Amino acid sequence: MTTNGTELEDRTRRLVGIGVGILTAATFAVLGVVVLESIFYGVLMASFSGGGSVLAVPWRLRLSAAQASADERVSFSETVARAGGNAQQGLFGVGLVLGAAAMFTLALGGTNPSPTLGITVGISSAVLVAYIGAVIL
Repeated sequence: MTTNGTELEDRTRRLVGIGVGILTAATFAVLGVVVLESIFYGVLMASFSGGGSVLAVPWRLRLSAAQASADERVSFSETVARAGGNAQQGLFGVGLVLGAAAMFTLALGGTNPSPTLGITVGISSAVLVAYIGAVIL
């Protein structure tokens, strides 16, 4: 691959991540407003999910490309290393998206969504996923 080709692929992955981030943020914002009837909680969930998607999707696309070109005998850890990018950042992004889903689930169980509890659950999920990923990888 040429340097320009690699830069173009990285830029394309970032743009796809931004696009997915916008869509997931819009989805969680609508869920917050329509289902939970809380604009603020919807914006919180949208921030977590959108930011997480922007971090996770480019890394996941890079990892997918590395897995497609890797030999079957190569370990997953080595494939992650070959993929490049920041695996911790990507895993933190996955955790943020899962945190937004946990925030939504938590808010469905109560009568009034608590932003403090939602933020705590969201950040805890993100850190936990990043930590587990660091231990495994």
